[in-house]
Amino acid sequence: DPLAPQDPSRRALFAQHLAAMAEGAVLDRERLEVEAAGVEPPSNGREMLSTLACAACRGSCCRAGGNHAYLTEETIARSLEAHPDWTLAQVVDSYLVHLPAETTLDSCIYHGAAGCGLPRALRSSTCNLYLCGKLTKLRSLLPESQPPPVLALLFDRGRWARTALLDEAGVRILEEAPPRPL
Repeated sequence: DPLAPQDPSRRALFAQHLAAMAEGAVLDRERLEVEAAGVEPPSNGREMLSTLACAACRGSCCRAGGNHAYLTEETIARSLEAHPDWTLAQVVDSYLVHLPAETTLDSCIYHGAAGCGLPRALRSSTCNLYLCGKLTKLRSLLPESQPPPVLALLFDRGRWARTALLDEAGVRILEEAPPRPL
């Protein structure tokens, strides 16, 4: 999807949403389970190739992140636990500072030209752990160590978007469709 400048009103609404979640995380701290960060690096070849497949896809699953970015009070509680000296304003600012200047239209507020603008440690468990059906299928077909290169044909909303080669060297885009017009 095309990029557009981050809408200031979207940013303002998101800041209000973050502030409300941070306040809820503090007020309900006893009730909330702190979610796991899930930020372990890939431990084998299959996991590494899976990570590359996500990078080649460029975030189809991110579309549903919209203006909430899958963030929850539990996510904010995890940030507070990791930084007990932070004030509510510092928690909110730690998220706002990572908003990209340009965002992918019709996608998560953090979805920019370089992928997710939010560091993994601040992302929700959904963002860190989710595997789409196609990625789950790919993982089931790959050996744990020394997986073969994968030729990936990536589609977006039923339309071919790009062809990529995934191997130990990384992602190599072989051909790509022109971006959708605004």
